[in-house]
Amino acid sequence: MNTLIKVTHKCSWEEIEARITYDMEDQSGKFITNYSLFKESENSLIWLADVLNYKELKKMMNSPEEKALDKEMGVKYQFYSLEPLEV
Repeated sequence: MNTLIKVTHKCSWEEIEARITYDMEDQSGKFITNYSLFKESENSLIWLADVLNYKELKKMMNSPEEKALDKEMGVKYQFYSLEPLEV
């Protein structure tokens, strides 16, 4: 996994999970692989993923449709880059 995305949301867990699952089966699945979702609290989650193309991810997330859904669902993102450590 090379990316951690901390997501806060005002919608239900079921709604945000369904949206992410739909996106992964549709457009995001073309440039994000091997992802896992972890419910952190009622209104936050951790999303670990291998992002293959950050430019495409940014383009998708800044589309008018995604921005409108983010606003409607009260979604905010924080992105973190991950690197493996040799121990």
